[in-house]
Amino acid sequence: MKYQLAVALYMASFAVASISTSGSLYSGATTATISSSSRPVKSSDAEIQSIEKLKLRNSAGDGKSGVAKDGELETGAKVETVELPAPLNLENFDAVTSERISFVEFFSPYCSHCKSFAPTWEATYKEFYPEQDKIGIQMLQVNCVESGDLCEREAVNSYPSLRLYVPEKKGDGEQASSGRSKHVGAFPLSLVRTKENLIKYMKSAAAEHASGLLDMPSSSRELQANDILALLAGESESSMFVTFFPSTTRQWQSAEANDKKDIFSHNCYDCYNYKMMWDKLSNQILSRVSTGHVSCMSNPNICSKLGFSDLADGNARFPKFVMFLPKKAGVVRFDYTGEYTLEALKNYAIRLHENAQYDTTTPTALEEIMDYKTSLPFAPLNSYYPLENIVSVIFYYDPKTTSEEDKAILPYMLQTITASPFNVRLFISSSKRLEKNIANQEKGLVEFINYNDKEPEKLFSEELLLATTLTTKPTVLVVKDNMLQTSVFQSLAPEDIRNNYKVEDFIKRNQFPLYGELTPTNFRTYFNTEDAKSKADKVVVTFIDSSDASKMNEGFFNLSIAAHEYIHTKKNYFFDQMKAKRQEKEKIVDVLKKKNAKGIKIIHEMREEVPHLFDTNDVLFTFVDLSNPVITKSKDWKIRYQFVKPGDTLVLTRDNRFVYDTDISGNQLKNDPYALKDVLNYLLDSSLVSANKKVSLRRKLAGSPYSDTFRFMDRIHYYGFFGYVCFFMAIYGAISVFRKFRAGRKLGSRGTQSAGIIGNFSKAD
Repeated sequence: MKYQLAVALYMASFAVASISTSGSLYSGATTATISSSSRPVKSSDAEIQSIEKLKLRNSAGDGKSGVAKDGELETGAKVETVELPAPLNLENFDAVTSERISFVEFFSPYCSHCKSFAPTWEATYKEFYPEQDKIGIQMLQVNCVESGDLCEREAVNSYPSLRLYVPEKKGDGEQASSGRSKHVGAFPLSLVRTKENLIKYMKSAAAEHASGLLDMPSSSRELQANDILALLAGESESSMFVTFFPSTTRQWQSAEANDKKDIFSHNCYDCYNYKMMWDKLSNQILSRVSTGHVSCMSNPNICSKLGFSDLADGNARFPKFVMFLPKKAGVVRFDYTGEYTLEALKNYAIRLHENAQYDTTTPTALEEIMDYKTSLPFAPLNSYYPLENIVSVIFYYDPKTTSEEDKAILPYMLQTITASPFNVRLFISSSKRLEKNIANQEKGLVEFINYNDKEPEKLFSEELLLATTLTTKPTVLVVKDNMLQTSVFQSLAPEDIRNNYKVEDFIKRNQFPLYGELTPTNFRTYFNTEDAKSKADKVVVTFIDSSDASKMNEGFFNLSIAAHEYIHTKKNYFFDQMKAKRQEKEKIVDVLKKKNAKGIKIIHEMREEVPHLFDTNDVLFTFVDLSNPVITKSKDWKIRYQFVKPGDTLVLTRDNRFVYDTDISGNQLKNDPYALKDVLNYLLDSSLVSANKKVSLRRKLAGSPYSDTFRFMDRIHYYGFFGYVCFFMAIYGAISVFRKFRAGRKLGSRGTQSAGIIGNFSKAD
């Protein structure tokens, strides 16, 4: 009964939002109107609530307040007196880990990484000690030198290995009498092993276990050749997420039975962990996406034809994941290329499935699923970290004039959005309120940035709005969380919206959230040199500390002001340029007419196109969380984050080569709207900064090993090995010339004397 209730609660939490079916938009696809209940629930909130309930229940049960006295734990023991438990061995491992959820570190005393990590593990244990009994988890260790037999049984291949074990359960959800535990996961490799992250992971694990998810058997089914052929033909009724494993069917089944004596290929060290992760994923996405698995070493022909020959011969180190969609989506196969974590795979599968529905939306529905705004208060918002940062791409059309040929762009849009590392959603809409909201957003933006009474009032321009949003329908709109601007694809001819390259380029340039966290996953999207238009773009990186919610929200507020103000400044700057060039063009035409120039010359001058530069000189706004600086895992990250503090800000060129780290006065650049405005305006055009302000802004090489005193070496360092070779050759050449010069002077001085048989004597003698 308990098991059934847990399953029912789990299925209800992932229930698909209620929808109302409408006419087909693409290839017979059914569209749906999003209801208010379709807003996704944050898993972190659910986990926190589950933990808090456990805390309240435990503290209420013994009548204690649950608050420890200063310097003491709730058990009465002082932190200094808490000691790590003795390492487990083969004799007691199963008995101890079968009692409750266990977070186990497998280590070697000779491993340098283990030695570095030891203080963090001990500090975490001492701080988290009072919480362990409350939420039902324990921290344990295994010394793999003393207990090599146990580590061999558990297939530990690297140190330190942080794993999660839970007591085995029977089919009815009751604890099994076997006295065994089950390995269900490992600490994510993408997370920095800090005390804070270890505690968050254990709380999350406890909340997940309390929900009953771990008691459910895997929902993934084994697929055969006919199943794969049907999926490739798009004949499935719904989306299916499939993993292709470098294993045999027997190895997969052995892993199902938790038999570690016959596990996966030695080349795939983490395949058992990936198998456990896949089992959990299959249940977490069950209500929306079905799952399947293929053991490639038992089905080599299937995997080889799909491009996975390395999986078939057992040489692969990782499994592969592929999403298959029904034919009506327009694209059938999507290969997953993101991080191999439970959360990343879950988000990918759900987002791709939902986007492939081409759901119909309205402004009201957008307000329910994201922070779609037409105005913002001039005060920090209450943000929850990590940010959702939803970006919605909307195919905006007129049902009376839109043709099937126009709708054929949707699969291309789906492919581009799926490849994005950001939380991008895809919708369709014919609501005319979207057009009204575009104008309301522009008015709200002007009101939002009129915060400085000492500056001239910024005004809303109907003419500028028309110049930046004029388009035919269908077109593409992009709206973002807490951003007072809708990006409009300006389709001025029917062929524009049918040109997939133009549409894809538009989506790629507008996929960025208002301010997003910089991570290894999205780093190369922020810093991109492939697009010629992006060479003049800049990236603002500010440093925050998410452990201080108040200062974090203040930092986001300052970024929002700077971003909106730059958008307004850049639009007006290029609009004024465009008007000036048009006036210049009209004057030239008038002069030619007065001179009775040939008609062909006048027509040629009139046809001279005035460029619209609104999509150049963009500035992207990002942040790095110093409490968990995951960006440092990226080999492309060049900034030494150890020397920065919350609030410090950098402006980098989009090619990640140069950085500006000071304001225009030469002081350390901070996340301050006034300072950022001056720097960004100066980089756009120096004339935008008041002539009364002395500018000391200097471009520096990103990742330079030199201090400010030796910054002149940046130019040499920029060219790498070749630069240093030329530098030392130049020094060697200069020394050689100097030595020859000195030698010549000495020779000249000796030339004023004469040498006799006995010795030198002066000519005067």
